[in-house]
Amino acid sequence: MSHLNSYCAESCFLEGKEGRTARLCREECAVLDPTDGYRVLAGRGEGLTVGEGFAPFEALPAAERCFLADSLGTHSAYLLLGPCRAVLIFAHLLPHTGALLAVSPQGDPAAVRRALALLGRAEFVCASLHASDALTPHVGDEAICRQLTELFYYTDRILLHTGERLPWTHTQLIANFAGCLLDRADLPPQIPPLCESEAAKLTLLLLCIFFTFRSESGRILAEADFRAPTLGYCVSLCAPPEGTDAVRGDYRFLRLPALSDFMLRQTEEGLMLEARLRASAAAVELCAARRADIGLHVLFRVSG
Repeated sequence: MSHLNSYCAESCFLEGKEGRTARLCREECAVLDPTDGYRVLAGRGEGLTVGEGFAPFEALPAAERCFLADSLGTHSAYLLLGPCRAVLIFAHLLPHTGALLAVSPQGDPAAVRRALALLGRAEFVCASLHASDALTPHVGDEAICRQLTELFYYTDRILLHTGERLPWTHTQLIANFAGCLLDRADLPPQIPPLCESEAAKLTLLLLCIFFTFRSESGRILAEADFRAPTLGYCVSLCAPPEGTDAVRGDYRFLRLPALSDFMLRQTEEGLMLEARLRASAAAVELCAARRADIGLHVLFRVSG
């Protein structure tokens, strides 16, 4: 009986299933402030430092960075090509937050461009000097296609239609993308849909918070790490705060004007996020007694 697997071969597929899992973070990510020299507000990646430049972005040729600066705000996504790495710029949250999400996938920059064409991601625009580049797929492009497919699984759901998934599903996606393990804890039965601008701000804030948790845990590398910080997550609705005079944590991303209505402070229980949010106009119209403002408390407890 000591060799039970010999008689129940299918049991090998169940080994380790009781353990916690984390995604393989193959890419380096950063939230950038374009008004401050594209300095890092939060992120994960080798050698990444908040307040300094994002290494893959800094290594881009001057022509690529000029192209982004000249066309920023006219497209939702950009592909910037350097000699060693490509950088994908997601500008979906820019109109409401003033910040960008930059992702540098592993792989040859030319292969990244071919993979984007193969996946039909025409929204990623690049500088005109690449117009004549050959886009015929190579045999070795399969790996980068798989990597980008997984990346877009997260970014499409995190950055698009954000108000429809808050707070749990959306927050879980953001935590997984950042490389944190999030335990479901106390949640209200329902939160009214948020207006687009408020949902975008909360999305950016959660991205920065989870990137910061991963960074402060000492596990900021892009490689897989199954010892990612485990966080308890408690959400409650309350009366909207009257002002924003509460103590704000010393986090660079809170300097963004768009996040001035969010308060983040360290408490004995953990990191407390307090916000005054606006429900979507449709949600308010459906119920005459519903307030347009929503008070939100989110408590993050590091449990491992």
